[in-house]
Amino acid sequence: MATCMCALGIAAAASGWSTASVLAISAICFGQPAHVDIVQGRLAQGIDAYVQPLADFGFAGSVLIQKGHEIILDKGYGEAAGKKLDGDTRIWIASLTKTFAAAAILKLCDQGKLTVDARLDSIFATVPEEKRAITIHQLMTFTSGLPDSYASDHIVSMKESLQTILSLPMAPGAGAKFQYSANAFNLLALIIEKLSGMHYEEFLEKNLFVPAGLKDTGFWGTSSAGSVAPTPNKPAIPITLATWGYRGSTGIYSTTHDLLRWMSALYGGRLISAASVKAMFTMQFVARKDVGYGYGVIVDEHSYGHREFRFTGLEDFGHNGVIRFFPSDGTAVIILCCSGEAPTGAWSQNLATKLLPKIFGVRYR
Repeated sequence: MATCMCALGIAAAASGWSTASVLAISAICFGQPAHVDIVQGRLAQGIDAYVQPLADFGFAGSVLIQKGHEIILDKGYGEAAGKKLDGDTRIWIASLTKTFAAAAILKLCDQGKLTVDARLDSIFATVPEEKRAITIHQLMTFTSGLPDSYASDHIVSMKESLQTILSLPMAPGAGAKFQYSANAFNLLALIIEKLSGMHYEEFLEKNLFVPAGLKDTGFWGTSSAGSVAPTPNKPAIPITLATWGYRGSTGIYSTTHDLLRWMSALYGGRLISAASVKAMFTMQFVARKDVGYGYGVIVDEHSYGHREFRFTGLEDFGHNGVIRFFPSDGTAVIILCCSGEAPTGAWSQNLATKLLPKIFGVRYR
């Protein structure tokens, strides 16, 4: 049995990329004892010294940093319900869930059950006229015209959720204008369940969680949801109630350890085809110069001198998370928080922004 973190050379050769880069992202050994903090080297010691005092100001969460394909920091800070946090603490990941939903959609494409150009009227029998031409691509890039609300939050029925989303008014600029929308990814979850012939959770578990080796990742509305670190505020929907508002757009819990495994398996082409990996991590919609959206991921072409893939999540009852991933440099910053927001915004995202200049040796910008 492994007793420490180790770097596994994972061939992430996504054939079809414009460069011949190969990801060698380190993965965490299975079977290691719990609660083993890692603070390795001067850089990690400096970061640890910076983060530790934040627990006195309200931060409670897990921080994992990989630099040059090697884990240099893996530690929990603060407590939740009197329990010290670490890299195996289960925390809700909010909108980081969208990355899982996008990967599941691309898995259906690999299986020949769907294409990203498929229209809603080719999937569902009854679709309002103004929504018939909405495509999978538009749903995954927030250009469908569906508004940003949480229309399915209290809805348990698949049929009712579909009818509710399809009855929403359209935002202007459908098909071309960016409009962040939780409803779009709730609709993608409905599509996953319909076309796969499996429950949404079952399809993700079988096709993504298990092959990625995720041990502490699960869903809202299941018995395991009670094992997730508590948050400062009570959610409006009981965590044991499975609703369509908590599928696709949010509703997954995970750990920093599992999220590193997830990025390794996903970007490494072990879950979806090389063509789907390329599509997912290619900028499909340009938001501003050098920054835009792939499928379930923010793409920044020039971040600290590298190409970056970014994933963020935040919900108002107390959890937030971020993944900042630089494959060419072997750098990953994964932070999950269960203690609400700092005065200036989400703890996890603010902290990552402050740590990255230290990691890359540049002045904070």
